[in-house]
Amino acid sequence: MFIHDPASKYPLQYDRQLRQLARGFRKNPTDAEQTLWQAIRSRKIGYEFRRQHPLHGFVVDFYCYELMLVIEVDGSIHNTTLERDKLKDQVLVSNSYHVMRFSNDLVLNHLPSVIEKIKLQTQTPFPRIGRGQGDGAFRIATDK
Repeated sequence: MFIHDPASKYPLQYDRQLRQLARGFRKNPTDAEQTLWQAIRSRKIGYEFRRQHPLHGFVVDFYCYELMLVIEVDGSIHNTTLERDKLKDQVLVSNSYHVMRFSNDLVLNHLPSVIEKIKLQTQTPFPRIGRGQGDGAFRIATDK
């Protein structure tokens, strides 16, 4: 269900089908997504996060509006969707979002370290750069 035109740097209209897809993802989270959600929900780290949120033609795992921060939890399925993940990161970064990626393994086995990295990122002021400038996406760890 890819609806984003990568050449466009303007917000898209809200897509009802993407909203339905996000709702389904919220009802069936992975163990790692559920674990991270329990650790960051209800402003537990000082900021409000949404989970499985439609954003620029994609559904992101976690999203903080205040910080324009996206957190993705990557499981084994992401080994087959590397190009799509790269495009997703490019689209989000080109629209001034910051993307953090964590592997399922890291979330499940080293949650305090993941939370510390997220807290560090929330304390770092993000430069408000123009659309399409810079590279705000980075991978924290992989399943390999």
